[in-house]
Amino acid sequence: IEGMNIRTGGRNFNETGERFAATYALRNNDRPVVFDVGAQGGEYTKNISDLTGGKARIYAFEPRLKDYLELKEMLKDGATLIHGALEETIGEGTLYYPEHTSGLSSLYKPDDGFNTSEPIMIETIDNFCGQNNIQKIDLLKLDTEGSELKCLRGAERMLKNIPYIQFEFCISSRDSRTYFKDIFEFLSDYTLYRILQDGLYEIQSPDKITELLFTTNYFAERKEPITQPL
Repeated sequence: IEGMNIRTGGRNFNETGERFAATYALRNNDRPVVFDVGAQGGEYTKNISDLTGGKARIYAFEPRLKDYLELKEMLKDGATLIHGALEETIGEGTLYYPEHTSGLSSLYKPDDGFNTSEPIMIETIDNFCGQNNIQKIDLLKLDTEGSELKCLRGAERMLKNIPYIQFEFCISSRDSRTYFKDIFEFLSDYTLYRILQDGLYEIQSPDKITELLFTTNYFAERKEPITQPL
């Protein structure tokens, strides 16, 4: 869907438009708190660190053990790395993934495969923040292969202190039975945008075209200003 000015797939921070979105979100923040939920590969975390001159407090979450261990070696300084998944409840779950491919791990087994799996621990954003005395998340990035809406539901208390959210909508959303309309309605206190290669396109209301299952990144900006928690 290059004709729509959207770069699907890939992790080039510059080409996907993610740099523009992150720069906009963190433009007035000297030491932002950033959650990288679904940090496989470490590219987003590294780019946020570079973008903020290493001043961002980054919490990087990765559920698949193999990818977590690789990140542990890669992100020795700067980011706080957490082995586990985030959703709307606390407990145990099963992570599914193709054996020889990274970046597609999901709590939802697709109809066409992913027979490899491993047990994982599941946490919520609200509980994690409460336990770690985190009062505000300046930028929440979600790339959870279908769990995006449930991650947001697990942050219901924190949402009033999250001014900006980047989230992915892709083929895994079909596996979790999530519509873009569901996310749009849940984030009613935010203005939603599609991240383009060179900017943001505001989505006034959900329609058929917003249910694109090609990997597409979206950006949410809280409508009311946030008062910095004491």
